[in-house]
Amino acid sequence: MKISNSNLNKILLLSIFFIHSSIVCFSQSIDKNEEAFVKSFEKNFRVPNAIKENCEGISMLLNISFDSDLNTYQINFSDNASKELKQELKSIYKKLKVNLLRNYLKASKLTSRNILFPVNLISRKGDCNCLDMVTSPNSLYSLFDGELLKNPSILRKPILTYYYDTIKN
Repeated sequence: MKISNSNLNKILLLSIFFIHSSIVCFSQSIDKNEEAFVKSFEKNFRVPNAIKENCEGISMLLNISFDSDLNTYQINFSDNASKELKQELKSIYKKLKVNLLRNYLKASKLTSRNILFPVNLISRKGDCNCLDMVTSPNSLYSLFDGELLKNPSILRKPILTYYYDTIKN
């Protein structure tokens, strides 16, 4: 089943709230630290070629979890992300400006130490008729290493990443 981006975002938000009651806040407002983190993700993340071969878009969650003192963190995709996507995230791990999210959490005075970003990868390939289409995420969308998140999380604005045909000379 394919659905449009705007409908997908509505469905994802509702499903997250029903699936797991630990979401503590959702805000469309963007902090400058958060915006810089998102830009670092968009700049460094490259959709793997194995994913580009498919016309269907992908939706997953990006989780950034800090310890209680905000000193150390873990970053990972939800279980429905492919191994290629998880490997790409691992390869750019140190290039992401996660310290800016730490600043965001400190400034916001929120007690939650988990931040979730829905990530939508959308095909803009010329031979795809499904522009802005993302397949419905499965039950693995809300799991991380086979489990639901145990701590309250802050759900942020989705990160949209478009991928195109490879230009051949």
